[in-house]
Amino acid sequence: MELFLGVLAWCAGTGLFAVSLQWLSRANPGEKLPFIGHPTRTPGGAWALTALAIILLIMSFFMWSEVVGRNWALVAYVITLLPAVAIIARHNRGVPG
Repeated sequence: MELFLGVLAWCAGTGLFAVSLQWLSRANPGEKLPFIGHPTRTPGGAWALTALAIILLIMSFFMWSEVVGRNWALVAYVITLLPAVAIIARHNRGVPG
């Protein structure tokens, strides 16, 4: 049961994190998004989604670490970063300069 709830929390957290990055992308159409740091304009909803995503991802880490171990739980976090990097790279590629 913990594994299922961990997967559910991880999927929801990863999805919310991707949606918040898409909101940031739309709020900063002519500016590059930093990989580390804060963009120029940040909608309030993006902060709320990011906070909820972090809470869900932390929950999934603790649920998974009990079942599959901490190493595999950390692998899930690396996988979580892949959509974020792709969204930021796609946005920055479309910005001139």
